[in-house]
Amino acid sequence: MVLFRRLSRIYLLLEQCRQLYPNKETVSLLNETAGLFFNIVQEQFMDAILLSISNIIDKEDTFGHRNLTIRALPQMTADEELRSEVEKLCDFAKDKSSFIKDHRNKRIAHFDELFHLDIDSMELELATFKKIEISLDAIYSVLNLVSNKCFNNHLEMKFINLRGGADELVAQLMNRAQQADEAKK
Repeated sequence: MVLFRRLSRIYLLLEQCRQLYPNKETVSLLNETAGLFFNIVQEQFMDAILLSISNIIDKEDTFGHRNLTIRALPQMTADEELRSEVEKLCDFAKDKSSFIKDHRNKRIAHFDELFHLDIDSMELELATFKKIEISLDAIYSVLNLVSNKCFNNHLEMKFINLRGGADELVAQLMNRAQQADEAKK
């Protein structure tokens, strides 16, 4: 299922971001090492995650072109009862992702004039790891229901911790920082 692969990729991006920015101590280390670079990396990670989620929950068509989103799934479902369940879960996922769409519309995909120039304009809801995870879990519920009912298959969200992830970078930086501290003594 293409949407599930896309969702898995977003979970992977989120996990890498969590590994790179797990706590204040690590963020301080990253800032001391290459603050500007890691700030840009964090912004790019988050924007990619938010934009990807926004794509999955987008309308089923835009300007006459069909989009592959969870909101297109109910129309693909012949069973009325299942269609109703899928629609409810899609609405829930859309609700849990509404802050993401605001980020996309105001600052990522569009450069909203009022948002950027009006000091009194609305502030965007903070996109925290927890809120993003809640959104992803709601999307997963839609895809898992369709997979269960239509293909008799349960979707698993298991990741193999491949070498070369952000956690290894952080460990290397911590190790080097400790060695530098010990060399000063």
